[in-house]
Amino acid sequence: MNEDEFIDRLHARVERTWLSYALIGICVVVFIAELWQGRTWWTVRSDVLLAMGADFGPKVQSGESWRLLTAIFLHGNPLHIVLNMLALWQVGYFVERIFGRFGMALLFLVCGLMGSLASIWWRAQGLSVGASGAIFGLYGALLVWLIRRRHEVPLGIFKQLRSGTLGFIVYSLFAGVALPGIDNAAHLGGLLGGMLLGSGMAPPLGKPARQQWRQRTTWLALLAVLACAGWLWHSVPQVAVAWQQHAEFSQVVHDFALHDAQLEQQVQSLMRQMQAHQLRQADAARMLDEELLPGWQAQIDRLAAISVAPADASRHQALLRYASLRHSALLMLARALMTGQPQWLRIAAQRQQEAEAALLDSREERREQSAR
Repeated sequence: MNEDEFIDRLHARVERTWLSYALIGICVVVFIAELWQGRTWWTVRSDVLLAMGADFGPKVQSGESWRLLTAIFLHGNPLHIVLNMLALWQVGYFVERIFGRFGMALLFLVCGLMGSLASIWWRAQGLSVGASGAIFGLYGALLVWLIRRRHEVPLGIFKQLRSGTLGFIVYSLFAGVALPGIDNAAHLGGLLGGMLLGSGMAPPLGKPARQQWRQRTTWLALLAVLACAGWLWHSVPQVAVAWQQHAEFSQVVHDFALHDAQLEQQVQSLMRQMQAHQLRQADAARMLDEELLPGWQAQIDRLAAISVAPADASRHQALLRYASLRHSALLMLARALMTGQPQWLRIAAQRQQEAEAALLDSREERREQSAR
């Protein structure tokens, strides 16, 4: 078979590769929506990607498994989507004609799913988006088809396709190792899925693509991919509970910090009123004892009652120590105002210094946690 006849046979199978263009169009429209939602023209923020369906282990394990597929159509910036869509356009020309539209749709979605699962299996709390896992699957299927149907492809086209396919795979995997922010786990997961499916489907060029669904090997390959997907799903580290605990702890800490700042303002206001002789010491002591201290104790109780993830345990203990010392300092201040005895002021100042040291420990723990 010469090269012209090969091309004619490809076009006879599928005249126009509109599925490839449809997938590109969907990704572009979704990306425009991302830019609009994030009010940006370049990098899309993580919170926007998460809201629109990015692959994120804690969310997936919390019942939002649809993210494994929606993440395929999301991209992080214009360069990301341009490179992916260019690769999809190039490989789609051959894959859609060789495997048929339904076959390509199956490859794209199943390999994208495999890429998403591999991504959270490798880095369960990482955010992942992009069609690259699905595209790697298409290239993997094309590579296997070239190997299995070598005799049906003219030598010149075979060498060109083999070089282009292997070049894309090797270069992209190398870039994933050398450059930050590239999800090689998704690439490898999609590639594995594509090679498994491609090895089972691999339709002869001289027969209609729909005949591949009559082959036992097609269904065995699909079962093998689903088995791999199931293994990945059950092997993903369970992070949903810890992530939820961290989110709840962060909210409690946020509320605690606001109350702490408000408490400090109230104490300073009491002191200024006393210095201006607008408030008696006994009245200030009563306000501390009956209003401010009970409110602060409620914050301590809320902080103590929350369940925290192991990563937050040290910070939680430091905050509890700070809150307890702060409570003790306020109690000593109230006693000093009530009795007029200076030793209680010295104890209150000492407890406040200890509280501030505990707060510094909490902030240092937070910085170390962020660095990890």
